[in-house]
Amino acid sequence: MIKITFSINADEISVNAEGHALFDAEGKDVVCASVSTLLQSWYFSEKELCQASVEAEMKKGFFKSKMRKHGEKEDLLFQSLVLNLAILEKQFPDHIKVNLEEKDGRQQHW
Repeated sequence: MIKITFSINADEISVNAEGHALFDAEGKDVVCASVSTLLQSWYFSEKELCQASVEAEMKKGFFKSKMRKHGEKEDLLFQSLVLNLAILEKQFPDHIKVNLEEKDGRQQHW
């Protein structure tokens, strides 16, 4: 299962994803490929199109990113990421879980 946690506070947004969907064999897993594509597209769009202050660590089965909060364009790209991952979660509930960690540390299922 891929577990994705969004943490949002006053100054920063962080995205942590880890695990494997195990929907299909490696190289054929459309859920893993979709999640990877969405995460990497979000990161590179924030960095290149918005010149956002964003950093990321990416490796097989792991993605971790932090971004300082900015303006409307950055927020819209982030909302798009959350929306699309939530749609994937609804389509593949046994393979992906999306959670929002609020300022006080509570976790909420998206």
